Amino acid sequence: MLKFLRKYNKFILVVGGVMLMVAFLAPQAIQQAGKMTLFQPTVAELGGEKVKRDDLLRADLEVRSIERLLPGLVQSLNLDPDHENEHWLLLAHAAREGGFVGGSADGRAWISELATTLVQQSYLANLQSQFGGFYPQNFLAQQALQYMESDDASAQVAQVAERLVQQRSQIAGQHRMTETEFDEVLGLARGIYRMQQSYLQVERAGANEAVVRAKRMLDQVRADVLWIPATTFLDDAPEPTAEQLQAQFETYREENPGEGDHGFGYRLAPRVKLEWLVLDRAQFEAAAPVSVLDVARAHQENRTQYPGDLETERTRIERDLRRAKGERLLDAAQAIVQAEINGAMHTLKREGDYRVVPDGWAAERPTADQLADTLVQAMLQREGVTLPRPEVQRADRWIEIPRGFVDYPALARAGLIRGSRAIPLAQALLQVREIAGDNGEGLQVGVPIVSTNVRDAVGNRYFVTVLDAAKAGVPESIEDLPHPEIVTEDWQRLQVYESLAARTEEFCQLAIADGLEAVVTELQGPPPEATSEEDAADGESDLVGPEPGEVDESADDGDATVDDTQSAEGEAASDVETTDQEGDAEPETPEQPRLQPAEVTFSREGVVGAPVLNTDAFRDAGFSLAEALDPLTPVADAPSSERTFGVAIPESLGVAIAQVEFVRPLTIETYRVYGDQAIRASLLQEMQEQAAEQDLDPFTLEALSRRFGYELRDRGDGA
Repeated sequence: MLKFLRKYNKFILVVGGVMLMVAFLAPQAIQQAGKMTLFQPTVAELGGEKVKRDDLLRADLEVRSIERLLPGLVQSLNLDPDHENEHWLLLAHAAREGGFVGGSADGRAWISELATTLVQQSYLANLQSQFGGFYPQNFLAQQALQYMESDDASAQVAQVAERLVQQRSQIAGQHRMTETEFDEVLGLARGIYRMQQSYLQVERAGANEAVVRAKRMLDQVRADVLWIPATTFLDDAPEPTAEQLQAQFETYREENPGEGDHGFGYRLAPRVKLEWLVLDRAQFEAAAPVSVLDVARAHQENRTQYPGDLETERTRIERDLRRAKGERLLDAAQAIVQAEINGAMHTLKREGDYRVVPDGWAAERPTADQLADTLVQAMLQREGVTLPRPEVQRADRWIEIPRGFVDYPALARAGLIRGSRAIPLAQALLQVREIAGDNGEGLQVGVPIVSTNVRDAVGNRYFVTVLDAAKAGVPESIEDLPHPEIVTEDWQRLQVYESLAARTEEFCQLAIADGLEAVVTELQGPPPEATSEEDAADGESDLVGPEPGEVDESADDGDATVDDTQSAEGEAASDVETTDQEGDAEPETPEQPRLQPAEVTFSREGVVGAPVLNTDAFRDAGFSLAEALDPLTPVADAPSSERTFGVAIPESLGVAIAQVEFVRPLTIETYRVYGDQAIRASLLQEMQEQAAEQDLDPFTLEALSRRFGYELRDRGDGA
């Protein structure tokens, strides 16, 4: 035994020393950990319980992690933008108390449902972009539901679910959570969403009320309608005098656009003038060098990703290599541009979050044109890549926020990246210092935006400079408007409309005697003879749009290439500072469009395919006439005088002359199939309208704070 102790005495001393240190320090560590929790500052009280600073930090972490996975979900919860963590904390508390939270398994199971919702929303968004001007929301929603029953939709759902599962693992690791912990957060989000949805669906209709609501949405009338818009006859409108023009302006100068009579309104929104440089991802991918050796090496090193032979996989490998190299070149180009801007700005003194801009800075700052030229040279010298000169655009005309961005679709799709969040550029520009005052965002006139990235969904990058900015307000003169000519057009449209409205009864009598074409002939003369199919197609009515079945489903498969998307953006943005290549060539004057009757179907709640007709006046007139018809006689056999009506529609500045062709009252069979959906939609719409008018939303931060006795003490450092 003594020999053993002598032989290993050093080892025994070391082990014993370590054990003594552990025994000595462990109680202190445990005690200190307890103190850290015990003495952590209390920042608020929730129902009599203390809310620690770590509780708010945890809530913020949960919001950020869910936002990374599903930005749309966080937006749908309508969190208070200034206190997202507190609002989330209160919503979570309410959901737990209501028994809506199911735990990690519930959150994990939600992923497949979320994938289905995302695919359906994507398809519906595509329908809205193509047919939103022609068909009402509820009709497009039905088309989306039908699509979800297809095999294509099932395949898409499986792909999206797989992507969400992969992202879930990545996001959990980035936020230092286990996958189970992240599933618990997802389950919490599902509980909050479930709670909000249950509130919206709580109201129920009695038997008689259900039938009344179903009839309002499912009774249908089909009519041939001739829509006569005032805009068709602006060439015949008189020119306003200066006094008339000024009177038009004075009447509506304090009204917001779309809110005054006939939709007139000239009040100015916040507005900016901009200059921007575009780093086009497609150009960088096209310029990225990809050799035969690169392709062969990628094929050998990634056999799992490219299982086919080299010739089979070549196209896909080249595409992936160009995307990867294009991204690297984009990063290099962004660094070059940022360095140029920062180098020029280093002389500008800081004043908090902003720069002090001296007189004459506008002449000294790097312009987008200068940055474009510098970039081309630097990329050739540093990367050995010849790039086409990046696109530069400048809008010296006021761009109203947000409606003016419709003229600049590429910018409208761009977002300002802050951490894990993407804020639409139009929304971010509302925080420019000259519009919103000092707010800590660091955006100001004359200073290029470089502290954060500005990108769009396909990865194009933008360097934007606000040249000027102005707050919302009442314009002093017509010249202050972004489009001064709108006042003249509005006055002329009103004159033409009043003239047409006065002839509504005359048009009805013409339609009764000789049909709707007689009204067209009265207004525009006899129709020209069609010389070709194209000429005949030009005469088709634009009152209704194409059938939703004609939608290009390839846009919904989630696999649109960068090249396709980019070319569309380039075409859309090409109207900025364009130059007439023909010199003095005069543009052709378009011929006056010929009016054409169109078939329209409507219920008491909405009009399918013709939003300009979707007014109470038109629908009520149509149903009043339809209900007076003999239900035992086919509508087509009724005298034209009993099925013709006309309505002047001031909201759309036009006149509608219609002849009823078919009446479809609600049947018991239709009620059994669609009645429940119609009733729920009607109740939901009514509840949302009442909540908006009376501020009844029970899930706002203010409402939750009152209900649970939430009192803020001190936000602390991390809240």
